[in-house]
Amino acid sequence: MSDESAEEILRQAQAQTQNTLDSYLTYWYVADDLWGDVLKVVKEGPSNHLQRVPAGQGPYETAGHAGTWLGKNNRRLNKLKIVAHGAPGSFTLRVTIDAENVAPLGGWLYSFFDSSGEANPIELVSCNAAADQAQKIGSCWVGQVNPPAAKGISHAGYLLLWNLAKASRQAAAGSIYGLPKTDLSLYWTCRRVKPNGVQEIFNARGGDPFKMGYCS
Repeated sequence: MSDESAEEILRQAQAQTQNTLDSYLTYWYVADDLWGDVLKVVKEGPSNHLQRVPAGQGPYETAGHAGTWLGKNNRRLNKLKIVAHGAPGSFTLRVTIDAENVAPLGGWLYSFFDSSGEANPIELVSCNAAADQAQKIGSCWVGQVNPPAAKGISHAGYLLLWNLAKASRQAAAGSIYGLPKTDLSLYWTCRRVKPNGVQEIFNARGGDPFKMGYCS
């Protein structure tokens, strides 16, 4: 092989590696019982990697698997999405995840994050997970957000997001209401908590679910 051919092969390999590093990536943790639903909407590819979380797998093993894949494939992480059934202050990623054990899911990946320009580097696509408590109104479970400084009331959703944000050093956001099954994005009223503990309430998309007839 000539020197020119070797240099060209090296140049192409370096270009391919750089393209991989530069491409946008959303990493998905997907609960096993929602895997089929997610595959109807999202496909594996350069901009999406889906990790199926089997029954009984804990947060440390889940995060370790993600870190291994990112390192092996020389990928940076722009957004982390967690798709799971939820309740105020928790979600079920084949085991119940709450403020006490959520940190590894983001913390073990913090060195892989490249989230510049992302308002929500971490999204919990999980019904009511960001709420502190919820009540059923009509056909909807409507979440409630309590002031973080208030005493004697639940702060389950706030603490879930804050502990995830602190560990990952990234803002974490989730839905306060229930979510449509046909979409894998944040919907309705949501809560975002930054690593410093500052929270923001925002409308992601979808408007008012009552006015739109989603909650009857």
